[in-house]
Amino acid sequence: MPTRIEAIVIFSYWLIIAILCCVNYDLFAGNLNIPKTNAQLCRYIAGRTGVLSFANLPLAWMFAGRNNIFLWATGWSFRMFNIFHRQAALAATLLAIAHSIAFTIFFFLIGSGIYIKRFTEKWFCMGVVGTVVMSFLVIFSCLWLRRKTYELFLLIHIALSTVTIISMFYHVSVYGGEYDPYLWPLVAIWGFERTLRIIRIIYCNLRVRFAGGGLQHTSSVAYYDEVSDIIRLEVTPAATGISQKPGRYYFLYQPFRWTGYESHPFTLGAWAETSKVAIEKLSETGSSSPVENSKSDEMQQVANVSKDQNPEGSPSNETTYVFWIRPYNGWTRQLRDQCLKSSGTAISTTLLLEGPYGDSAPLWAYESVLFIVGGTGIAAAVPYIQDHIRRTSATGTGTCTKDMTLVWSARQASYVHNVASRELQPALERGDFSASFYLTNGDKSAASAVPSLACTNTTSSLDTNVLDELTKDSRLKSLTAIPKYEVKYGRPDTKSIILERAKSANAANSRLAVLVCGPDSLADEAREAIHKAMLQGYRQIRYIEDAYSW
Repeated sequence: MPTRIEAIVIFSYWLIIAILCCVNYDLFAGNLNIPKTNAQLCRYIAGRTGVLSFANLPLAWMFAGRNNIFLWATGWSFRMFNIFHRQAALAATLLAIAHSIAFTIFFFLIGSGIYIKRFTEKWFCMGVVGTVVMSFLVIFSCLWLRRKTYELFLLIHIALSTVTIISMFYHVSVYGGEYDPYLWPLVAIWGFERTLRIIRIIYCNLRVRFAGGGLQHTSSVAYYDEVSDIIRLEVTPAATGISQKPGRYYFLYQPFRWTGYESHPFTLGAWAETSKVAIEKLSETGSSSPVENSKSDEMQQVANVSKDQNPEGSPSNETTYVFWIRPYNGWTRQLRDQCLKSSGTAISTTLLLEGPYGDSAPLWAYESVLFIVGGTGIAAAVPYIQDHIRRTSATGTGTCTKDMTLVWSARQASYVHNVASRELQPALERGDFSASFYLTNGDKSAASAVPSLACTNTTSSLDTNVLDELTKDSRLKSLTAIPKYEVKYGRPDTKSIILERAKSANAANSRLAVLVCGPDSLADEAREAIHKAMLQGYRQIRYIEDAYSW
């Protein structure tokens, strides 16, 4: 669901459109061009809705792009602009339908023969085509199709959008270019957006190294864990000047496929810098299987966050990006199948990065931070935890945060263990960080007895049932340094957790930031709890929602 401010903006937007469509029609008897007043009304409605439909098209095109100048200017999320894009596109389509209906009624009021005659003219037929195509654009943008087969949705969307632009140019050609200023921005926006995508791809994935270095390109390794049903994707971009910050996401391409033009967005889950000298030594003395080697000791080093790492990157280091992907349909399922076909459920594959996109929330400005995440939503929390560790290091930039709490619900213990023993391990060893892990796919009989937030990294222990599950995965047996944490069965009581933390923060006169990333139901529950806490007088709370999907 949209947030309250988004709902207010959307409501106001539709209210303005409704008012503009309904007021100030000057109808009078004796009109020499259109004698009938009802025909006048239809003609004026048709003209006004047509112009308003055209006026919404640049908004729909602008808000759809990930290289959106308004996104840069406002710092708002892509998810928010995506909502506005859908509303602008829907408004343009409904106005186009109203335009077509009003003109149809108008022609029949002044004589049906004129309507049939108009169908022999190209501009009129292309107007019909444009309305029909825009209607299909809305129909084929339904949530079911986007989730079921995003690739097909994208192809249909691009193809029908192209037909819409072409048909609209033909439709208004009889007006001698009067309405072309509404259409040329669509071409410019699309061209600008696609050009910036290509520039980003080249910058991230290709680097010319002089003095015999040659051309360096992005390398990547994908691992699939059958127990947790998660793909761990580790990508080392060629570019070294990309700053690593929380809140970033990238679009991934797998170019050497029939559908290599497709791009898929994923949140940057973690990053780590590795010395090139160390990599060269590992390659000289490493095993015959670099993929398997990276799955143990080497990637354990890469995943752990160094306290003195440089956030802006360093020419002497390579940065490895970690993405966690749950395979569904389309490309993610194909990537999973590629991993399963390999002997060790891991492959070295060619991927291209496009980015970075997204912006960081200033969590460092709050004394207390609470993360509530579900499933792969952990990718939204880990970068902020890494950033907190960096800021509190000797070379860090400082932070106001005194305590961080992570509440993570996931289906499988294997997934929790993998992240806890790698990316979260440095945080679990700190006194200012606490965590609760909830298994939603565990013992259902114990779900009702799950306590609220009560675990810390210093006194908790790993559940024996979880250990039993973990030992089934032979690839995890080599991990000797298992951080201490507690795993609970069932779902967390989000409302109680937030209200408890709000009460504690209020008692300490500190500000609280709550970051949520998970299914819509989790976000709605968290928003309701934040609202309830503020009604109870806990005003120093900021709610930050990282969209689980768009």
